[in-house]
Amino acid sequence: MRAQLGLSEIVDTISSAQGLEVRVPARMSSNVLKALEFGIMTQDQAAKKLRISPAQLRGELKRRRQELEDE
Repeated sequence: MRAQLGLSEIVDTISSAQGLEVRVPARMSSNVLKALEFGIMTQDQAAKKLRISPAQLRGELKRRRQELEDE
């Protein structure tokens, strides 16, 4: 319809964000990782909540453990 009316494409933050990864707030990510560590949820459930693959989750857990060891 836009093309039929001769209007230019709308450029805004919503249209420019299409196709980008979904960003999970840091607090939510931290809470999900804590729930995983306490056995409240499985790795598959945590990965789904964080919208990442199980392999990415394992990398995140490894990074988190390394940070704790460095403290």
